[in-house]
Amino acid sequence: MLSSIRKNATGLGMTLLMGLLVITFSFWGVQNYLTGSNNDAVATVNGKKISVDEYNRKFAQYRQRLMNQLGENFDPAQLDNPTVRRQFLENMIESEVLRQQASQGGFIVTPQQLRDAIQQAPIFQIDGQFSKEAYANFLRNRGQSARAFEQTLSDEMTAGAIADLVSASAFATDKEARQAWKLAKQTRDFAYLVLSPQQFSADYQPEAADIEAYYNEFGDQFMQPEQVNVEYIELSLDDLARQMPVSEDEIRQVYEERKNNPAAAEKRQAAHILITPEDDSPEADKKALEKAQALYQQLKNGADFTELAKAESQDPGSAAQGGDLGMVAQGVMVPEFDKALFSMGWDEISEPVKTKFGYHIIKTAPYPAYEDVKDELAQELRLNKADEAFLNKANELETQVLESYDSLDEAAEKAGLTIKQTGYFDRASATGIAAHPNFQNAAFSTEVLEDGRNSDVIDLGDNHIAFVKLLGHKPAARKSLDEVRNTIVAALKAQKGQQLALAAGEQMAAAVSAGQPLAELAKEKGYELKQATQVSRSDASVPRELLMKTFALPKPAEGTVVRAIPLNQGQVAVVALKGVHDADTAKMNEDELTAMKLQIQRNAARNDLQAVLEQLKNDADIIVFEDKFNQQ
Repeated sequence: MLSSIRKNATGLGMTLLMGLLVITFSFWGVQNYLTGSNNDAVATVNGKKISVDEYNRKFAQYRQRLMNQLGENFDPAQLDNPTVRRQFLENMIESEVLRQQASQGGFIVTPQQLRDAIQQAPIFQIDGQFSKEAYANFLRNRGQSARAFEQTLSDEMTAGAIADLVSASAFATDKEARQAWKLAKQTRDFAYLVLSPQQFSADYQPEAADIEAYYNEFGDQFMQPEQVNVEYIELSLDDLARQMPVSEDEIRQVYEERKNNPAAAEKRQAAHILITPEDDSPEADKKALEKAQALYQQLKNGADFTELAKAESQDPGSAAQGGDLGMVAQGVMVPEFDKALFSMGWDEISEPVKTKFGYHIIKTAPYPAYEDVKDELAQELRLNKADEAFLNKANELETQVLESYDSLDEAAEKAGLTIKQTGYFDRASATGIAAHPNFQNAAFSTEVLEDGRNSDVIDLGDNHIAFVKLLGHKPAARKSLDEVRNTIVAALKAQKGQQLALAAGEQMAAAVSAGQPLAELAKEKGYELKQATQVSRSDASVPRELLMKTFALPKPAEGTVVRAIPLNQGQVAVVALKGVHDADTAKMNEDELTAMKLQIQRNAARNDLQAVLEQLKNDADIIVFEDKFNQQ
């Protein structure tokens, strides 16, 4: 693309091309014009392909969402797992099955529905209003075009139509709700002790033959994903801006221009006092206006705006801060407020301005001192200069990279850029720049991986591009036995410990069932016996898994029910269930009845949807290309 711009940089052709680019980057069409496509399929659903690129892009987005949600607690190894990646593919297949079924049933997402869904999404809103800038930033950060995102959203809405239909058909009766409530509020009395597998496996050492047999049987669990090591150069607007000279005269000129023309500011520091009518009547409106006018007069007479706003403003979001709204961008507020604010001078107070929320008295901040904004203005000027130079610089860099063909050295030297290296990375556990889907697609492309060529330009969003060159490649392969020996030994020791702990637990349960008290047996074996009395299903004093499995035991007909219950991490609990107490449904109120019916409906809808989905999958022609999938 940049080459085309360079070759047609003058005349009518360039004018038309730049016009198309403007249209392309307008609100409903932010296009990622530098990305490519790959028609290889990792699976097909009734002939519809799920491409390798689509799978990798969505998995990378899923990974990024987890990183954002978990922060420092995110562990890349959690996703570097064939089971996790396969389940993600299954989810994509199920979504496509539902989409196709809904489409066949005549469900259509209209352009207006799609537009409404985007405009109403909280992630695209600022101060409760849809923001074009937030939407464009989302697309850039995601490395996706508006068209592709809107198609994905349309597909998801289509697939969701089946779930909506199933949910609408679910229902629950009062009798079912009361019975479920009785069980949900049930309490139980029991005693328990817990056996640890480590105490049984501490002295166990697996034989070499057992280790090798485990490796041969479960070797696919120890796959090293395909990896590449690339060198790269990158050019960003921010880096370019740092090189741009800005003089004191230039900064001073911008400062004076803005100081003398406040209406031209894109953002204003503002505060307000809001007076809201009590109702929609003309009398209430008149009363609110009169109060706002009285407050305005107080301000003209010298009253402190901040203190008056704290005492009188009816805006719950800003009153406590003295009416402060922070920096307000043009077009964010309702039209009447926006027009008044951006027609005011610096350090002014407006007469009451009417909007649908009531009457606002608006105050603008004084224009800041030169020294306070000097650095900010300098950076803005540098970015403006860099913005003008970026396209030419990127165009020149692309030309040099393509001419060099299989080396980044000359292009980096001429552009004054540093060649960097990623080190070996795979698609699932990459960090930094290598985690960007477009960067990965280029690094693993045929052009780079097999032909040994420099990549085409890689769009990283926000005026940030890169080029990569392969340094090394490691195909997907099973790790050697020596690499995973310690892992296998640990697994075998855990397996053995669990077996021995379960056997010991079952012996203890049998002894208790034969008449020996559990307390006596616990003291004899040196275990801590814990008592749980009138424990509910949500009681936090008992480990969750143990609690749920104890509530699954049958009610004792007489005496005690004793079981050895396997738990996570190889532990085994010996449980003696003594009593079960059902809740009295006569004490159930209407709110509880309604809530329980809703819960039953949700559970029924979820189960029904799963049954429908399984039937649709059985009827569909689904093919997973294992060779392609295993390369991911």
